[in-house]
Amino acid sequence: MLITRRPRRGVFALPVVAAVLLSGVVVSSPSLQTRGAQTAAPQMERAAAIVLDGKPWDLKPGETRRGDLGTSTGHTTTKQRVTLSSGQGISVEVRLRESTAGYYAVRLYQAKDGQRWINAERVVAGKRATLKSVKLANAPATSQSLWLSAEVQNEPSGDRIWASAWDAAGARPAEQISHLDRPALPRAAPAKTSIQATANAANTGPVKVTLGEPQFKDVDETVLTPGTWGSPAFRTDFPTGAANPLTGWTVRNDTYVGYDVGYVKASNVEIRDGAAILSTRKVDTPWVMKDGVKRYYSTAYMDTDTTFSQAYGRWEMRAKLPTVKQKSKGIWPAFWLRPVDKGTGELDIMEAYGTPKTVHNASETNSLATVHYGTMAGENRTHTVGFTPKEIDVNDGRFHTWTLEWTPKGVTFFVDGKAYFTQLRGANPTWDALYQSGRKYSIRLNVQAGSEYAGQPNDKDTAPHTEYVVDHVRAWSYKAG
Repeated sequence: MLITRRPRRGVFALPVVAAVLLSGVVVSSPSLQTRGAQTAAPQMERAAAIVLDGKPWDLKPGETRRGDLGTSTGHTTTKQRVTLSSGQGISVEVRLRESTAGYYAVRLYQAKDGQRWINAERVVAGKRATLKSVKLANAPATSQSLWLSAEVQNEPSGDRIWASAWDAAGARPAEQISHLDRPALPRAAPAKTSIQATANAANTGPVKVTLGEPQFKDVDETVLTPGTWGSPAFRTDFPTGAANPLTGWTVRNDTYVGYDVGYVKASNVEIRDGAAILSTRKVDTPWVMKDGVKRYYSTAYMDTDTTFSQAYGRWEMRAKLPTVKQKSKGIWPAFWLRPVDKGTGELDIMEAYGTPKTVHNASETNSLATVHYGTMAGENRTHTVGFTPKEIDVNDGRFHTWTLEWTPKGVTFFVDGKAYFTQLRGANPTWDALYQSGRKYSIRLNVQAGSEYAGQPNDKDTAPHTEYVVDHVRAWSYKAG
C-alpha cells in the first residue's frame, strides 16, 4: 500500500517530519515482552493506508493503519515525530526490511501502567521477539512530542538495529537502544520500510492521528559499507535533550581564522530536532582583530582534536547545507579532516560555496572534495579537487550524505552513495608520504563567511542568518581484509 503525499507548494524546502497525534482514548495493552520472549505478531497486510497529508483522521478501536515509506536495500534510517495522548495500548511502529522473510520493528508504545517504552523487535513467520527494550525515563507530558528514530545496518556478523526516542522540545534526556542481531535476518526481495499506528481494541472511542512526511533514507551497502568497516568507532546523532548531545566534540569560541571575515562564537552551535545547527549571523558592530579585518559575521567551528582521530577508515556526514541559491554569497560550510600533529595534509570531504558565486569555479548545485598535500609543514597549497556529479544538486535545501573511504590503496569520495572522486596511492610521492604514513586525522565541522574562494558576503546576496544542519557524523576504523 502506498502512502499518498500532499503536493508541495511553491519552492520552499520545508523540514521533513512525521507527526502522530493520538488523543482522547482509554485503552488497555498487552504487557511488555521481556527480551527473547515470543508472541504471535498480528498480520497487517489488509490494514488501511496512512495518508501523509498533515490532516487528522480517526483510528477506530482495534484498528491499525499503515503505509510504505520506501524500499529497503541496505543501510536504512527513518525518523518520525510522535505525540501520544493519555491512555494505554497506543503504539507507533516502524518496520525495517519488511519482506516475506520477516522484518525488524522499532516500536514506541504506552503500556497498561502508563509507562512508555521503545522496543527493538524481530518478527519472523508471524512470531515477534523483543531483542531489547528501554523505558522512557521522565517521559514528557502527553501533549508534547517525541522524536522516534529507527535504523538498521549490515555488519559482518549480523544486523545492527538502533532505536532512540527523545523529547522534541529538548527538555529531557534521550533514550537509545543498540543491538546486534546474530545471525542476520534472512533477506528477501522486495523489502520495504513502513510505518503503522495501532489503537488497542479496548478503546472506548476513536483515536485522532495526523501524519506528515517522514525522514527516510536507504543506502545500498554494497557501495558504501563493505564488510571490513564493521561498527562505527565514532558516532554522533546529536540527540535533543541528552545531558551532553555534543559528546566527543570541542566547540570553539571567541577566535577566528586568518582567511575569512567571520568571528567564531560557541553560541552559533545549537542542538535542535536531533541535529547540530552551525549558524552564521550578521552583526551590527564588527569585531576588529589584530589582523585589521572587520568581522561582520559570527560563525561556528567544532572538532574532535582531543577526543577522536584515526589513520585510514570511513567518515560520513548527513547534512543540509546553508548555501541556499542566490542568498548565500560568501557562506562556506565544510566537513574535513586534519592531522592531529598539526603538520601538513588535509582531506576536505565536503566544501560548498554560497551563491551567487564569484571567484571559485564550483557551480550552484555542487560541492567539492579536496586532497591537500603541500610540501612544507602548515602549507596545503598543492591539491587535487573533485566536484560532486551534476545530477545531484546538494544545494537544493534537502539532506544529503557525504562519505570518505580511506585505505592504504587511496581515497574515494561519495555523495548520496555515488562515488565521484578517487586519488590512488602512487599518484604523487608527497601524497604517499602524507597519507600512507599512519598519521592520525581528526574531524572538523565549520561554517565560515567570506574568502577569496567563496566571495564576500553582502546585504543584497547573503541572508543575515544561515544554518548548516548536521543530522549525524560517523566514522569507522579500517580493518585490513
